[in-house]
Amino acid sequence: MRVTAAMDSSPEALLVRIFNECQQAHASHRRHLKDLVKSRRQQDQQEFAGLFKRFVTPIFDVMKKEPAVERIVKFVASVVSFRDENAAECDAFLEDFVDFLLSAVDSSNKSVRYRSCQILSEVIMMLGEDTEVNAELWDEMTAAMERRIQDKIAGIRVFAARSLGRLFSDDKDNSQYRLSLQFDPSPDVRKAALLAIPVLNATISDIVSRTGDVSAAVRKAACSVIRDIPIQSLSIRQRALVLQRGLLDRESTVQVECRSLLKDGWLTRDCQKDPLILLKLLDVETNEKAGELVMQQLLTEDCMVVDNSKSLRDYLDHDGTNEGKIRFMEPEEALYWRTLCAHLHTEAQAKSSDAAKSRGAQADVLEAVAADKAQLLDSILPATVAEFVTLVEAHHTAGSSQSFVSRQLLLLANVLDFSDMASRKCAAASINNFLYQWTSPDRGPEMTGDGIYLGGGKEWSDAFVQLAKKVHATPDAFEEAMAQVALDLGKVCREGGAGALQWLQCLATTGILLENLRSIRQFPAHVMETQEMVDGLLIPAANHLVADVRRAGVRCLSLYCLSEEHPSVRVIRQLEEALVKSSGAEKIMAIKGMFDLLMSHGAGLMDSQRASHSPGQMQLPLLQLLADILSDQHDIYVQEDIGETESARSVAAEGFAKLLLHSKRFPELGLVRSRVLCDLFRMYFDEDTKSIPRLGQCLSVFFHNYASATPEHKRCIAEVFVPVLRKEWPGLTGSACNSHIAAIRKKNASQLSRFMLELLKHPLFSHQNPDESADFAILAIDLAREIMRFSSRKTLAVKAYKSVLCKVLVSLKFLPSRQKEIKVMRPLLSLVIDEMAGEKLLLKELRAMAAELKSLDSTKDETIGNDELETLLASLGFLAEDAPPEAAKTPAGRKPKARAPSGVSSDSSESGVQTPPKATASVARSQRNCKTVAMERMQSIRATAKSKMIDFESEESETTSEEELESPI
Repeated sequence: MRVTAAMDSSPEALLVRIFNECQQAHASHRRHLKDLVKSRRQQDQQEFAGLFKRFVTPIFDVMKKEPAVERIVKFVASVVSFRDENAAECDAFLEDFVDFLLSAVDSSNKSVRYRSCQILSEVIMMLGEDTEVNAELWDEMTAAMERRIQDKIAGIRVFAARSLGRLFSDDKDNSQYRLSLQFDPSPDVRKAALLAIPVLNATISDIVSRTGDVSAAVRKAACSVIRDIPIQSLSIRQRALVLQRGLLDRESTVQVECRSLLKDGWLTRDCQKDPLILLKLLDVETNEKAGELVMQQLLTEDCMVVDNSKSLRDYLDHDGTNEGKIRFMEPEEALYWRTLCAHLHTEAQAKSSDAAKSRGAQADVLEAVAADKAQLLDSILPATVAEFVTLVEAHHTAGSSQSFVSRQLLLLANVLDFSDMASRKCAAASINNFLYQWTSPDRGPEMTGDGIYLGGGKEWSDAFVQLAKKVHATPDAFEEAMAQVALDLGKVCREGGAGALQWLQCLATTGILLENLRSIRQFPAHVMETQEMVDGLLIPAANHLVADVRRAGVRCLSLYCLSEEHPSVRVIRQLEEALVKSSGAEKIMAIKGMFDLLMSHGAGLMDSQRASHSPGQMQLPLLQLLADILSDQHDIYVQEDIGETESARSVAAEGFAKLLLHSKRFPELGLVRSRVLCDLFRMYFDEDTKSIPRLGQCLSVFFHNYASATPEHKRCIAEVFVPVLRKEWPGLTGSACNSHIAAIRKKNASQLSRFMLELLKHPLFSHQNPDESADFAILAIDLAREIMRFSSRKTLAVKAYKSVLCKVLVSLKFLPSRQKEIKVMRPLLSLVIDEMAGEKLLLKELRAMAAELKSLDSTKDETIGNDELETLLASLGFLAEDAPPEAAKTPAGRKPKARAPSGVSSDSSESGVQTPPKATASVARSQRNCKTVAMERMQSIRATAKSKMIDFESEESETTSEEELESPI
């Protein structure tokens, strides 16, 4: 883009020379800026402004990003934003040129909008902090950029986002800007908005949320912005969320940026390179995972220096006497020492292994490094196992406030040496103290934790089991020790003098024993008989008066059945009773146990064991009992004891998802498969599911894996396609419905139809015949029959329902090899076309589909009769009992009455009931031979539609409300 003019000393010639040279390189911009400002002050301001605008205008015609144009844009922005001691003159020129740009930002020409927004964005970004801009002009710029941030061109939205970031104000509505930051489809726009947004208390949450963006570039930009924010400005939850997302990101560039944020920003700048301060700011007792990630990162990259003068021994006998007094640890200190010791232990073993594989000097170097690591580890750990036990016991007996610290210390057992008998004996005595101590000084008679696991939580119980297994390392020693404790603790329970806490302590210990048995044959029968445990402890616990005890008892019964080769009949009946008669947490535990038993033993064995308990009595299959729970719409119980929300329905849904993914192992699933799939699809789009994030994630993973596993799974989804939509669509049953609820249900049903269609089109995981995953013939026939099922119903709800079905129908493709299905579909499609005569857009697509089917049909114009059609439908699996009701029969049934022509009344039309078109011996769609026939048919359709509208006015009881039915789908 070169500007030419006569070579003289006029201002125009100066502008020509400057614009031509500024296109070549950025180096001359500063010199030419001074010349241009000097020239501006030597002539009339309005005359110079007009001339300058005339030279800038050609830029608006260039949309392509060319280097010369981009340099000119930068130069123009620098001229407009220039300020010196003559501030009034500079402000006047700025306001005049901004008005010129604002007049172009709403142009219908996209290149004009693009360049005007670009120049305006550059001007705004170059303005100094002390620049005074007219308030009205500032508001005009903000309003213009808010309009352009909704532009259809992504590049324009990028510049608008940059501008709005600089124009951001707390006292104004910034909702449009925040919506673009979060939901704009272009990652470039989201990134530009993120980099331009000011860091304020009101915007920090918006910035942190972008660390979970789908685009790696946006996530990286979010980390770079957060790096400049002091860690104290973020909430504890935000700090942990940023580190967990960034350090575990799948893109290496995001991980590198997050490591820079961690090391250069938070650790070095905000925490004085002290990892303990950083861990304290993360509140590791609540965000343990984030603390572990931070320590692993710092230790792996050698970003922290270990002080050799500090160790775990400092917490023992800190006052210099031998009285065994200790100093309690803080949570961040416990996590620090645990992760440091684990790292040193791993490094020492790895270097030692590498040294054994190497030779010569390299082996010597590696061996020396391994020795240094091991020596440092030994200097940190307590000198003896007895000191370690003292440290753990002191924190454990201190109560629940030290539960986190005691668990971290228990995990240190993985790096300790228990090879000598004295160490194992000392640790075993400590383990027995833990097991027999059913209450602590600060707890009193109240239960803490979840009431299921030892120590009040699964993490503490798992850490304790690791220590116990390392101490009782000989074969069967662990099982014998746990069985002996369970026998001793259960004595009081069997004799009837135990309280709820004693029951829970005993059941937690018994649960540890059963959980770690690979088979019931490993059970130490010489210590306690299994029948004695079941009859004297587990079944009485399942029938206890306290709900928490019953829940723990049901869990132990489930674990016991899992370890059996053939589950006990009595135990199964007890679990079934808890499943049917209980509620709340006890019922949830019973459902989990039943699904575990189904996965382990199979539905056939479970039902046979149930039948053997009461022979001759009719019983529902176990899968049907569980399916009834899944269908229970009145399940309102929600459990939040362990930080997760769950209900009986959500647990049942998760269990059925596992069974369906392994459906080949469970042939009995065929009895409830369609019903369960219907419920799962509806639950996935149910508003209540949003309160249970775990269920939403589970179903999302399940559906995509289930649909892509086998062709059989796709056929199952196709079978439930129509029933799911029929159940979800409001107004089909004639019952009244709130307009707001009906609109939500219609939206969910429409989304559900698109989602199921997307699943059907997913490619298969295995290299099977691709035609099997692209076969939609059966679904298309099912959709056509469903449309004709409601041919006699003319309510607005039914009309919208049939429109959605048609939209799905026209998106399906037939394979040329499916000649039988094509032969059936052609006459059905003709009836669908007649039924949807009033829908012009759908008619066009339906006719295109009919033409495509005709080209695929090998028989071409050969027609079929009703009897042959019924035979073909039966051969495809559409049995007589699957046919629609009498009021809306398909051509496969008896012949319906023909429609009454316009102007002729009949009994059916007077009652408001419409009948489907007549199916004659030849059901192929009649061809229009001339324009006269077509016009007559159009007039007949209009008259019929008018009579339908008259009849509709008398059918208000079958509709929900006009507001509902006119709402968008």
